[in-house]
Amino acid sequence: MARRNRNEGSIFERKDGRWAGVLSLGWQGRRVRKYFYGATAQEVQDKLLKARADAAAGLPIAPERQTVSQFLAAYLDSIRDKVRPRTLERFEGLVRLHIAPALGSIRLDKLSPQHIQRLLDAKIAEGLSAQSVVHVRNLLRLAFNRAVRWNMIPRNPALLVDVPSIRRAPVRYLSLDEAQRLLDAAKGERLEALYVVALCLGLRRGEALGLKWDDLDLDAGRLTVRRAVQRLPDGVKMVETKTAKGNRTVPLPQFAVQALREHRRRQAEERLFAGRRWRDLGLVFCNRSGSLLDPMTLYRDFRRMLTKAGLPPMRFHDLRHSAAAFMLSQGVALKVIQEILGHSSLAVTAGFYAHVGDALKREAAAAMDALLTGATGAKTGGF
Repeated sequence: MARRNRNEGSIFERKDGRWAGVLSLGWQGRRVRKYFYGATAQEVQDKLLKARADAAAGLPIAPERQTVSQFLAAYLDSIRDKVRPRTLERFEGLVRLHIAPALGSIRLDKLSPQHIQRLLDAKIAEGLSAQSVVHVRNLLRLAFNRAVRWNMIPRNPALLVDVPSIRRAPVRYLSLDEAQRLLDAAKGERLEALYVVALCLGLRRGEALGLKWDDLDLDAGRLTVRRAVQRLPDGVKMVETKTAKGNRTVPLPQFAVQALREHRRRQAEERLFAGRRWRDLGLVFCNRSGSLLDPMTLYRDFRRMLTKAGLPPMRFHDLRHSAAAFMLSQGVALKVIQEILGHSSLAVTAGFYAHVGDALKREAAAAMDALLTGATGAKTGGF
């Protein structure tokens, strides 16, 4: 074989008949070399040429012995500053509890769709929810997409597996009568305005707790969502909104404007009472010293309001569904509802609330039927 140029890598035949190649990757405190193996000299040469091209393009040359656990650890580290803390925590939990025990020791380049399918099937058999199993597959899909882009694997094995279908639970939303009972129960309470805003605009719990007075223009009747509050392992923190669409400006109904003005007056009294203990963070909904309000504190207060109103247990998030149902009942277009709620796409809004809209249409049809039947009966009886 002709002599190769400097840094092109050398190829030689081993005693066992296989061919090997070595590529010099320079100095990193010591000389770094990468070895490639194949049945023929041409196969090794092709691997060397590809590795040289990857190195020239700044792409990583994957270690042949890298395991799935090693790769996933590197992947999670690479997205640490690109996703919300709660999302990263969830990803780490999926790897630690479900993926690593089953797939962690397998070499990345040897992982097959069958490996992943066996993992998903086993999790279903163990009783893990369909939604959680889909989360496991989705994380692997995201991670291995990165491995494909880096030429570490030729294809994404997570794209070739079957996942269980998810039966979405029926959306729970309040009737107008129930909503009025809840607002009556909250009247005069410290967080009355929060429940008003949640029912009027469908804000997520964290979005409501992340509001600052600078985000509100009460004279113009506008509210801007810029951030959210989450409870993390190291405490309650301010984080970015769930999606890019989560940053939005929405109109405030006058009912909400009045509730927020009254809330600001009460907060001014609390500030005077707290004195030096008050932390001026500019929050609309805070604790009694001006600091971030723990989402669990709001959860407990919400349960108390439900009991006071004589309503069954539900999630705070159901107020968001209720707001969407009220807008649908008033004929607001799905696109407008998407923008008010801050959904990432219209498909998400339609998926959640299309059946709610159908139910409201059926109620309207029943009302028309009762109205017209009654009118017809009255007319017939007059002859």
